[in-house]
Amino acid sequence: MKMRHVRAVAVAAVVVVALTGARRGGSGGGCDDHDRSSSSSSSSGGSYTSGGSSDYDDDYEQSTGGYGDSTPSAGPTTAGESDIQITDCVINGLSSTEAKITWKYTITNGDSTGSADYTGTLVFKDSAGAMLGSALFTDEDVAVGTPFEGTVEDSVYDSDVAGLQGRCEVSTVSKIPSY
Repeated sequence: MKMRHVRAVAVAAVVVVALTGARRGGSGGGCDDHDRSSSSSSSSGGSYTSGGSSDYDDDYEQSTGGYGDSTPSAGPTTAGESDIQITDCVINGLSSTEAKITWKYTITNGDSTGSADYTGTLVFKDSAGAMLGSALFTDEDVAVGTPFEGTVEDSVYDSDVAGLQGRCEVSTVSKIPSY
């Protein structure tokens, strides 16, 4: 056999191995299914049964905690909702149908890893539970353990502001580490 025929056969063998996945137990198509679920799946490219081996993937998964999973080196250790407290809620009537609501709040960053940025919404609900007003707050770089005091306002409209009763609540809070 001539050298060019030997080369052609070798190339053909490499292509067959690459396309069929013969080196990896027949996963097919030259690609690994990185899904490690407990079910099996099949498609025209071949089939995959969970628990197949892939040496380099196992090393990567053990060092990082999995595919796409990572543990941030600095992140919140407390939820934003547990860090904020409304300290005062005042309704000042401006007219018979309009009032100004002032929310005073305190944020105490309970993290042990560093300062955090907070964004959220405070709401006023009437005695029936309907939201009548809301105010957004954004406080950046709130230091660990040092209470931060903030104030936000909003106008509220009702047919009887003089008899308005209700409660102020924290609606949403987003907390992200400051960098």
